[in-house]
Amino acid sequence: MITLEPGVRATDLVTMNKDAVMEKHEAEDEQKLMSVEKGQIITAMQKQIEDLKRRAEQDSLLLQGGLRYFNENNSQPPPWYRQAAAIIPRHVYLKSIGTTLFISLFFGAYFYLLKDPAYPPTVMPRTFLDHLIGFQPLALPIYISLWVYVSLPPALLATRRELYGYGMAMAGTCLVGLIIFYLWPTAVPAAHIDWAHYPDVDFLKSMDASGNACPSLHVATATFSGIWLHHLLRRFGAPLWILLFNWVWCIGIAYSTLALRQHVAVDVLAGLMLGVLAAYLSLYNRQ
Repeated sequence: MITLEPGVRATDLVTMNKDAVMEKHEAEDEQKLMSVEKGQIITAMQKQIEDLKRRAEQDSLLLQGGLRYFNENNSQPPPWYRQAAAIIPRHVYLKSIGTTLFISLFFGAYFYLLKDPAYPPTVMPRTFLDHLIGFQPLALPIYISLWVYVSLPPALLATRRELYGYGMAMAGTCLVGLIIFYLWPTAVPAAHIDWAHYPDVDFLKSMDASGNACPSLHVATATFSGIWLHHLLRRFGAPLWILLFNWVWCIGIAYSTLALRQHVAVDVLAGLMLGVLAAYLSLYNRQ
C-alpha cells in the first residue's frame, strides 16, 4: 500500500512517474544515439586510417621507385669534360687578366736579369744526355706551348681562394728561380750551330739568349703545372689517357729545352726538382 505525503495528489504522482519514465527513455535513446554516432565515428576514423596507410604505402612505393631511378641515372657524376667546362667560365676575368699580368711581370724581371747579370755568368757543363739528345728544330712548337700549358691549371680552378693560392705558389716558384739567376748567373754552352739555317729557332735565340740557364724555369713551371693538372684532372675523374697525355705534354716541354739547345741536362734536373718541390708544398698546404 502506497502512502501519499501530505499535499501530494495521486495524479501528481502518476505525472511524476510518467516524466521519470520519459526521461529514462530519452536518456536511453541518447545513449543509443551516442553509441551509433561513436560507432560511425570509429568506423569513419578506421576508414581514414586505412586510407592513410594505403596512401603511405603508395608514396613509399613511389619514393622507392624514384630513388631507384635516381640511383640508376645519377649514381655517376657528370663526365670530367662537363665538370671542366662548367668551371672554366668561373672568374674568367680574374683568370685571364691574372695570367696575362703574371706572365708580363715575369718576362720583365727575366729579361732584365738576362741582359744585366749581377755577376759574370757560369757556363753550365754538358753531360752524356746532352750529347745523346740531338738538335731538333721541330721541337719549337712544343717549347712555345708552355704558355698554353701553364694557363690550364688556373683555368680549372673553381674559387678565388684556389686561384690566389695557386698564383702565389707559381709566383714563389718563379721568384726562387729569379733569385738564383741574380745570385748565380749561368749560361748555356755554345751549340756551334749555324742558326741562319733555322730562322724560327734563330728568332727564339735572339729573344732568349743563353743566360738564366740553371734552374730551367721552363721545366720548373711545366713540372709545377703538370702536377697540378694531374691533381685537378683526377678530381674530375678524367680517364687514364687524359692523365697520360698531360704527362706526355709536360715531358715534351722538358725535352724541347734540350732539343733546341736552350738548356743542358743539369738545368733541366734543377728545374725538375724546383717544380716538384713547389707543387707538392702548395698542394700539401692546400689540403
